[in-house]
Amino acid sequence: MKILIGYYSESGNTEKIAESIYAELENHDVVLKKITEIPSESLKSYDLIFLGSPVHTGGFPKKFNTFIKEIPEKIDSKIVSFFTYGVPIPDFYDKYEPKISKMAQKKGLDFLGTFKCLGEHRLLHVLEKLNKEAAEKARIVSKGHPNDEDISNAKNFAKEILSKLN
Repeated sequence: MKILIGYYSESGNTEKIAESIYAELENHDVVLKKITEIPSESLKSYDLIFLGSPVHTGGFPKKFNTFIKEIPEKIDSKIVSFFTYGVPIPDFYDKYEPKISKMAQKKGLDFLGTFKCLGEHRLLHVLEKLNKEAAEKARIVSKGHPNDEDISNAKNFAKEILSKLN
């Protein structure tokens, strides 16, 4: 099975999760790349594709949105998503989980699930202008994430996904 782990990371949080998934799967035929280094036509050569991104208050970053729009239709790949978020309030991130699932469905791809975890918020000064309460909560709760437990959970998630396919 040929596996791709493609990710977009601005602060390093999503990259940490991508690297932990890669570490769990490194005994397989697996490639770890930033999405900016992945030509969309190459995606059809992978059996399993993990796609990772941060989630902002406004959604996924533009580069990630552009990338998922360019995924070819009806390739034989299975899609898995993972993302990090800096605000520990479900209203800020829950609505984005179905976006990848819907994209996969529209393109005729099998979607296998999502892993998400807290990442240390790096732009609290921006968040404070939008929502002071959320910024204070993020400042306290997100510090140090993704932590060892998050990394372990990401590895276990990758292992579970692989077990579904065997």
